Amino acid sequence: MPSTTIHNPTSQLPKRAADPRWLMDRILDRSRADATAVRFDAISKASSRFANNEITQNIVERKRNLTVRVSFGRRSASATANDLSDAGAEALLSRACDLARATPEDSEYVEEPGAQKFPPMSCHALSTAQISPPDKARAILKGIEVARAEGLTLAGSHHTTDFETILANSKGLTGACRRTEAVYSNTAMSEDASGWAEAIDTDVSRIDTAARARVACEKAKAALHPRPLPPGKYDVILEPAAVGEILAYFLWSLDARAADEGRSWAAGKKGRKLFADGVTLRSDAADPCVPGSPFNEGGMATPAVTWVDRGTLSNLCTSRYWARKQKTEWTGAPTNLLMAEGNTTLDQMIRGMDRGLLVTRFWYIRHVDPMTLTLTGMTRDGLFWVEKGKIAHGVKNFRFNESPLGMLERTVQVGRAVRTGEYMPSFVPPVRVEGFNFASATEF
Repeated sequence: MPSTTIHNPTSQLPKRAADPRWLMDRILDRSRADATAVRFDAISKASSRFANNEITQNIVERKRNLTVRVSFGRRSASATANDLSDAGAEALLSRACDLARATPEDSEYVEEPGAQKFPPMSCHALSTAQISPPDKARAILKGIEVARAEGLTLAGSHHTTDFETILANSKGLTGACRRTEAVYSNTAMSEDASGWAEAIDTDVSRIDTAARARVACEKAKAALHPRPLPPGKYDVILEPAAVGEILAYFLWSLDARAADEGRSWAAGKKGRKLFADGVTLRSDAADPCVPGSPFNEGGMATPAVTWVDRGTLSNLCTSRYWARKQKTEWTGAPTNLLMAEGNTTLDQMIRGMDRGLLVTRFWYIRHVDPMTLTLTGMTRDGLFWVEKGKIAHGVKNFRFNESPLGMLERTVQVGRAVRTGEYMPSFVPPVRVEGFNFASATEF
């Protein structure tokens, strides 16, 4: 479906349009298309960065956009603008209609959905939406003070975001959601090692920056003078950040159409027991531990879906078109990830390991073979050799070649979940995996 974006940063918002719903109703009333959908998005982002134990940058970005999608039969198109005046809205509707009329018919067109029952959400905190740069600076300095006391340097960022989305269409669909997210991430650096920790929450007041800095500093000190190990397969404990990074790729691979057409590792595997009994993966946008988006494809309400149930691949991701064609249940795309947790702490998992590696996180993950879902990437900011239940020493970083499929099959222990999510909002535990494949050493 064609789309275009129109920018008019100098436009003035009329008082009667201060509520974007007024403009959205005007667009729906004026439209002569067979179907019309309007979406309003407002995003306010504030980011403070720090390095070498000093705050280096503070950026604030605010955006307000309207998107109009229209259809004439099976011809459809969308246009986006940030001119929220009445004239701007009229021009936006006209542009979308012109594009749709010039567009070929879409053989996979699906009509606009009707009214939806969106899941109730608990995902907004005024403390996050209203935090000031000085308040954020004070929080960052608490972490920096911890690093200075340890003789280490700290770098990282403190982001807060306030999202608002409003939907409406000519079939009677209406919906609105406002969400906040605060992300604090810090890396402590010593002479030849580094340690990392993060905190993510809807409510920024619940983030303890000093505590996160202490974790990063402890890792940096424990990793001093890392030793090389030969590449090979090792038993590992993956901390939640590493688990979330790998499992995001797993969720992205669950496309039902690709599986049905034989273009995916999941071809013919739905309903089969593929993974360890302790592996259950699901998505639930309304879960307060890690809220996702209540809005899915075309404005549909995001359903709660279990993808893996005690090791069995129970669902694949279906678009509205593919679900209709195959006469299967529609799932939409996952907007978050939750992995069933155990009752074991990370420290208890370490104490229970005889010999193996503790992995803080990965980075630079890329596909090697989509048909086996083999991925490659590197460890960073805290890789440790564990022996007889204790961290013995730091280890020089590895490159891995491993598939989430094998990882989930060889998962032998699951800990307590925490919120993370470099690539997808996730609430996942640390896991212990047998025979994780490290292909080579790496230097960076």
